[in-house]
Amino acid sequence: MKRLLGVVFVCAMFSTPLFAGKLFAPKGTTVKIPDAVTVGAVQIAAGEYKVSYEGSGPAVKVTLLKSGSSPVILGAKLVQGKNNGPSVTIATENGARILQQMDVKGGTLIFEAPESADQ
Repeated sequence: MKRLLGVVFVCAMFSTPLFAGKLFAPKGTTVKIPDAVTVGAVQIAAGEYKVSYEGSGPAVKVTLLKSGSSPVILGAKLVQGKNNGPSVTIATENGARILQQMDVKGGTLIFEAPESADQ
């Protein structure tokens, strides 16, 4: 019985990283943000960003990394699915450009501005 448990434990140890890599590893891609945008109170300059996220959804932490700049870390909702390629959706609200969502490998990252206290 101890031997069987030992074999099961060893198999679980070696197979877990294989599955964890698919579920929890950051998914990297490059996205071009054509204009300066905001997400909540965070300002994001226009440019080419390497995008990665941690978590398997729905709530994930997104990291945007632009060469020569500090990383930008945002909260987002991951909706898993297939996309044709990396793209961004930007809306204009009261003259401000707002980053709403980003299509990346594995799904769509939806950014939601925190609700203000006066609503």
